[in-house]
Amino acid sequence: MDDKWNLPLPPSALSSPWAALAFCITYIEADSDLSKLFDEKELDNEISLIRPRMGRDKPQMMRLILGFLLLAACNQSRSQPAPLAQTNVVPMNAQAWDIVYSPGMPPHPTPQTGGGWYFDLPAAPNSILYVLATVNVAASSSVDTSILLTTTGAPIFVYNLQPDNNCTYPAHVRFLLQEKGDDLSGTHGKQYFRWWSNGAAYELAPGAANLSAPLTDLSQWTSVFGEKANASAAAKAGFEQAIANIGSVGFSFGGGCFYGHGVRVSGGSARFVVNSYTVK
Repeated sequence: MDDKWNLPLPPSALSSPWAALAFCITYIEADSDLSKLFDEKELDNEISLIRPRMGRDKPQMMRLILGFLLLAACNQSRSQPAPLAQTNVVPMNAQAWDIVYSPGMPPHPTPQTGGGWYFDLPAAPNSILYVLATVNVAASSSVDTSILLTTTGAPIFVYNLQPDNNCTYPAHVRFLLQEKGDDLSGTHGKQYFRWWSNGAAYELAPGAANLSAPLTDLSQWTSVFGEKANASAAAKAGFEQAIANIGSVGFSFGGGCFYGHGVRVSGGSARFVVNSYTVK
């Protein structure tokens, strides 16, 4: 919405209803766009309809009604919904988390009794890549989580899902932070819009873990094309901008050459459980 519609009343206009009305009339007369809201003939028609019901001896009531109408017009922008407030709270209800870029997976995890959520890792031909929650966060200290992985049978965690993933590095889950406005292109500066934790990662195997990734140690974070946050001035600036404007937080699954190109299980089953996730 155009800024001209956001009209804060000055303190002087709040001294009485008539002062507020005078302020609004002056403002409307000075602004041709606002004046278009009021058609003289239509206004006269409305008055003619109201007057018989009020009696001709009630001009003060009419002025009051018109005053409220003008005030409503002056402050119509106040009815717009407020933007999402910035907070470091990460929602833990399952519906607030999205399973994305993951063929064959449900759109959201399953709620866990007592809090948190879980999902079962898929088998071929499906895979799990990203699990993200939308937030509006400015962070400066750390990202922390409590997770659990349970298995039945003896599943193998398969990570080399693409022909070019020919590196040998076990399947892991790790933190992923995404700046608001990321389009996944990795171009025009957006190579610094997604950041993965390096050391704070859990190799997929039965067990529980409490992971913590410091945001103050730039060597612990890697960008889209593998550049660490401390590798260059541009990377450092990109990381600092990203953590000041986080739009999504969560996890990515990968192995081999890539932190986030997906994992699936073979020869058994596995369940990934998240009990908490915090950003400080």
